[in-house]
Amino acid sequence: MRSLEVRRQDTVTQGRRRNRAARVAAVSVGVLFLFTTTMASASNLSTKAAQMAPGTFAELTATTGFNNGAILNPPGCTRGDVVTQFANKAVWNPITKRFQFSGSPHAPCSGTNEMAIFYDDATNSWGRLPTPPNSGNDPRHSYDHNTLNPATGEHYYTYYNSTNLVRLSSDGSTWTTLASRGGNVQCCRAQAWFPDLSGGRLIHYDGDWGIRAYNPATNSWTQLSRGNGADGTNLPQFSADPYEVFAHYSPLCQCVVFGGGVGFYKLNSNGSFTTLSKSGAPNGGQFRVGPGGTSIVTEPVTGMLLFINGTTMAEFNPVGTGSWRTVSVAIPSFFTEGDSTAESLISAPISTYGVVMYVKHDDAGTGHVYLYKHAPSAPQATPGAPINVIAK
Repeated sequence: MRSLEVRRQDTVTQGRRRNRAARVAAVSVGVLFLFTTTMASASNLSTKAAQMAPGTFAELTATTGFNNGAILNPPGCTRGDVVTQFANKAVWNPITKRFQFSGSPHAPCSGTNEMAIFYDDATNSWGRLPTPPNSGNDPRHSYDHNTLNPATGEHYYTYYNSTNLVRLSSDGSTWTTLASRGGNVQCCRAQAWFPDLSGGRLIHYDGDWGIRAYNPATNSWTQLSRGNGADGTNLPQFSADPYEVFAHYSPLCQCVVFGGGVGFYKLNSNGSFTTLSKSGAPNGGQFRVGPGGTSIVTEPVTGMLLFINGTTMAEFNPVGTGSWRTVSVAIPSFFTEGDSTAESLISAPISTYGVVMYVKHDDAGTGHVYLYKHAPSAPQATPGAPINVIAK
């Protein structure tokens, strides 16, 4: 007859086995739940991005509403003129998972030229956003006029040849007119959201009239640099740039890199400025965006800036005074259509999936959408952006 102690040990052992089995079952259910959730949330965009090898482009096809690029043609424009003409920067809303852009064709059309469009990740479809208020029918180029606060999903836009600033709500339903920048203005400028400056500011760069920062909390502007000539301030002054300027935020340096024809600088998070190096830069460091110029975007994984000029890609590391590296990658041949690589080519870093989305039109009747994967690691978390957590 077995002893009482042996029976007690058997009971404990059986209990441990049951607990272990329960834990294994729970883990299995959790893994299955996560697997099922991941599968359910997969999209055309996320699947394509996951399949790509670093250093490659891939065309994003099988979307609805793009219609071979017709979504980019405003009503009343019959010559193939599209809103991506004379433009460079689009935005990605990490909250709604939408690629967004507002712009206008080079030529006047019948009706309002201005038009805002989006690509929605969840529905794999393209559509049109509300038209920005006070839009006109004259040619309105939009170079780097689009930017977005990733923490709120609010999309900011400034018009061609205007000091006005408008903001699109995160859900894409409503535009709001904000405080005017004021002062003199060049036709075409650049904007970038700077999350590390004073709790978050919109940086507005005018090649002729300097830099200003917009504070959404107070709906007010602060001048950070002066433009051409003396204006009575002791603020920094930079070499005058043409109107095809750019401004892009990089989390790698927690700075905004900006410039144009001869200028190449960065605004640091403490409000200081640094002149950046052009040694090894493509095209002799003439960084004009738009037709015949350069496509510029921040890569979402590494924080490097990618410059495409002609059929060459260069990577810029903005840390310190910066450094350059030529990237060995095959640029899609379609990028050269429509007179030049940078003509009617817009782009945005897709932080959610670690790729860059490029939208290109040939200014005739054809458009294509491409993804580019630069680095294999997981994309960096966008400062302040919400993170989805699955509770188990």
